[in-house]
Amino acid sequence: MKIKFFTILFLLLFVKSFSQNFEGEIVYKNVCMSSKPDWKIEYCQLITDSIQNFYYKNGSYKFSHPNNQNWTIFKQEEGKIYTKTKKGKIFWSYPNSSNDSIIKATINKKVLNILGYDCDELILETLNSIQKYYYNSKFSVNPELYKNHKNGNLYYITSMTKSIPLKTVFIIENEGLILESTALKINIGIMDKINFLIPNDLELVEGKF
Repeated sequence: MKIKFFTILFLLLFVKSFSQNFEGEIVYKNVCMSSKPDWKIEYCQLITDSIQNFYYKNGSYKFSHPNNQNWTIFKQEEGKIYTKTKKGKIFWSYPNSSNDSIIKATINKKVLNILGYDCDELILETLNSIQKYYYNSKFSVNPELYKNHKNGNLYYITSMTKSIPLKTVFIIENEGLILESTALKINIGIMDKINFLIPNDLELVEGKF
């Protein structure tokens, strides 16, 4: 009886360990390409940095651009997005609206391997772009944490994938742009809340950046 009890306990702990949400850091490499010959690569690179750091904890996330010290933070407990600009101002807003309606969604299984993880593919066709997300359930998130996060269609995307993507591809046809972001390194572990603090020595401005 004791052996059976500990077997059940072990199985419960095993299942629980794989059902927890991801917490940690992902380092992405961003690449910007243009399908139009009149686009200069220098202008294309202004849109994205070559390296981007992503931090995640309990629904809160942070995108950091080390090259220009810009960052974007979503504080889940507040339901607010904060964006720091080069001018030292911080814009904040509620992500409860989206201007890019989804027309069609398709999921393909085990399309790509990234850093040893087999990734499924979510393809979204929207009014303004084609978006591709490659994800593995190892990096799971709870979609209900983003029920009011319509900006970027995040709630819809996480409802479909229930994961953080390891690669994204945005094809903006009317601008002739292709933006790719691919995970280079993944650090799984407890994130310090200091990563998500909003500095109080910078000007706060209500409104979207």
